[in-house]
Amino acid sequence: MARRPKPFFRKQTQSWYFSTGGKQINLGKDRETAFANFHRMMADPVTIASDNQTLYELSQTYLDWVEANRKPPTYERCKRYLESFINKVGRQLKVGGLKQFHVTNWIDKDAWNSTSRNDAIGVVQRMLNWAVEEGYLIRNPIAGMKKPK
Repeated sequence: MARRPKPFFRKQTQSWYFSTGGKQINLGKDRETAFANFHRMMADPVTIASDNQTLYELSQTYLDWVEANRKPPTYERCKRYLESFINKVGRQLKVGGLKQFHVTNWIDKDAWNSTSRNDAIGVVQRMLNWAVEEGYLIRNPIAGMKKPK
């Protein structure tokens, strides 16, 4: 009989976790908040898989798909923008933690004109929309983000 997941405390990080699908999911440092997060996640198990995937993992899966299904210039453009985005937000940022300000901070480069900023946001939005269409995610966290003209 399989064990039922339950929160546990890790002294090294002073945080609460639980294990599911071979992954340890951080629930936070506060006990009450951790248990509330645990119960919310267990009530909707699909959320666990989608919200706890990193943007880096998702971007690699998306780039593999683009390389196989789109022309080389499209792949190169997507790769360039997504590498820049991942370098800015970090490889550990989870999809569930992505907010519009992450994208805004990334595109606020002096060297980028409005067209480049529009393209950059479009590539990230397309990756997230593709992930929703393919079933990797439940929702796109930046779906309503406005792009420069």
